[in-house]
Amino acid sequence: MDSVGAFPLHEACSLGVDAVYAVLLGTQTEINTKDRTGMTPFDVAVGHDAKSLLQDAAMAFQADTAVCRRRCKVVLVGPVDVGKTTLVKRLMTKTFDPSITATHGLEVSEWALPEDSRGQDHCSISLWDLGGQDMYASTHAFFMTPGSVYCVLYRAHNYEDDSKLPQLEEYLDRIQALAPGSPMLLVGTQAGEEQGSQHRPRPPKSLFDKYKTLVREPIFVSSKTGFGLSNLSRTLLDMAVEQANLTLKSLGDLPAESFARLRKMVSVAQRLVPRGEAPLMPLDEFVRLCANCGVNTAAEIHKFMEVLSQFGDLRVFKDVQATKDVVVLRPQWLADVMTHVVTTDSRKRDKLQAMDGCVSRVTLMQCLESLSPLHASGVVELLELMGLLYAVEGGHAVLVPVLMKQWAFKDYTTCFFEQGPEKLVKVFVCGVKPEQLVSLVTIEMEVLRGEELFKGVKLPDKGAAV
Repeated sequence: MDSVGAFPLHEACSLGVDAVYAVLLGTQTEINTKDRTGMTPFDVAVGHDAKSLLQDAAMAFQADTAVCRRRCKVVLVGPVDVGKTTLVKRLMTKTFDPSITATHGLEVSEWALPEDSRGQDHCSISLWDLGGQDMYASTHAFFMTPGSVYCVLYRAHNYEDDSKLPQLEEYLDRIQALAPGSPMLLVGTQAGEEQGSQHRPRPPKSLFDKYKTLVREPIFVSSKTGFGLSNLSRTLLDMAVEQANLTLKSLGDLPAESFARLRKMVSVAQRLVPRGEAPLMPLDEFVRLCANCGVNTAAEIHKFMEVLSQFGDLRVFKDVQATKDVVVLRPQWLADVMTHVVTTDSRKRDKLQAMDGCVSRVTLMQCLESLSPLHASGVVELLELMGLLYAVEGGHAVLVPVLMKQWAFKDYTTCFFEQGPEKLVKVFVCGVKPEQLVSLVTIEMEVLRGEELFKGVKLPDKGAAV
């Protein structure tokens, strides 16, 4: 440290001495250390040439013996009142906080198991807590990907009979439609917290006959008392290690060391994003980053991006014209942006000036441009592609169905579906693989079938070809 409290890495970054800070990064020097002015090496380097820092750090990693460490995304889903966020905080901090509020949209936490070791069974886990409010279910398709482990949470005392089975099946169906073949675990929360409450040792056999990837035994836990948490941690570690091994195995003959270096550099790139700015990297810059890590062919880049997406490290939406040339370095940022449109927050709704779900396109763009000036149009296109909003009034306004009052929803759907004497429902599904289409449509048709609103509307028979 010099007289002003700057460490060698600060000095190297500020001077641009490539060899010096490359060596320092390569030897795992603490990159977040602050000098006496509170500046980190990244603060200094960003003022000069962040791209150069990324490229030279990548070159340094080439001299390192890179190891593909296990990583897995664990996604928690369930109704709003089952305690998903409380459970995550208890697992992370070992404390119970009854004042924790429900998650709006998505919260991502980093967790490592086992916590006291980096042994053979070590796995870094990205915990994804998906908001349980009904309106947020429409955003889950963005974040439910293959290669993840899924925990379906429900209140343990609500499972004393079969009345809650349909609710469980709804979540299990959605997971298998969006992430076919993914392993799933049932977690009964708040176990034993209510006097006289009971729970059965396992769900009925019919549930496992229907869902082959569902773990055969549920786990009952209490965030309040700590009951069952060690068992849950062990089970999640076993499931995460198995899934991570399968994901890494899918790399086949692709260079494992190059993939490990690329993961390191994606982590560096995430930290380099200035606070308040959108964590988006131009695709051509990402390609150069890949090249510096020894990943050169289009096939390798595509596969590595796919695996990093499964890990929860980034997302790419090539089907969206306005965002096809960028990489989202923090998927949670996208969820945060969505919650400014799909939201239960009255303050955010006031900014949209929504009239029964109808929002001026100008107002919507102004709202999104305040979050991401250069990519607001891409976010709108993405929301339209996934069916979260629809252009109306000649494109001058958009309709956000989840913001509509029930009576307004009825008026719009009457207008949409009364087309001809047979009242046929036209279903449009975008961005879905063909083998998932029938499952998705069947789920939606079963939901519509029970709605009073759709009495008289011709729906396919259950099990019929779509």
